[in-house]
Amino acid sequence: MDAVDLDRRAAALTVLSRLLLTAPSADVVAALRDPERLADWPTPEGAQEGLELLAASREDDEAIRIDHQRLFGGAGRAKANPFESVHRSREGLKFEAETLQVRAAYRELGLQAPRLNKEPDDHIGLELEFVAAAYLRAVELLDAGESAQDVLAVADRFIRDHLVQWAPNLFRMVVEGAETDFYRGVGYLGGALMEQLRAE
Repeated sequence: MDAVDLDRRAAALTVLSRLLLTAPSADVVAALRDPERLADWPTPEGAQEGLELLAASREDDEAIRIDHQRLFGGAGRAKANPFESVHRSREGLKFEAETLQVRAAYRELGLQAPRLNKEPDDHIGLELEFVAAAYLRAVELLDAGESAQDVLAVADRFIRDHLVQWAPNLFRMVVEGAETDFYRGVGYLGGALMEQLRAE
């Protein structure tokens, strides 16, 4: 990938990260319903259904906020639990070995989760944000005429050892569990991006 591809992919990962960490504002929803805004999405073939669902979604902000809570947690049980350790640990609990492995990977680039020791580091939104940060660091290095090989190796290892081990299933759960076209579209976009990452 060149700097332009890395930048586009970082932007897509950042968008997904924010939509998974918190329910979007009205301005974000409006922007994502604009097909021109997502014209540069890095997986146009596999993500077409997601892009169409976002553009066609007509739910109001409250319905989208409630769908976010139902999907990723809040008052009740999450339909698509956003923590890697819940999906991959034997006991299905948060703050398991996977959480510490993710924390160690973040440290390789001098990063840490924003609420360290208060919330698990292995939330899907944080994991996507980490890969986006690695890609952006690689872009900076390439723009400066330096090698980005080490940074990209960290990102590739994290994708292989963490993201593609569980996130494709999570995004299937989002598609199946969403009650809004908006979050169903997000699920398709995330699934397409994970398939691209898995294939590389």
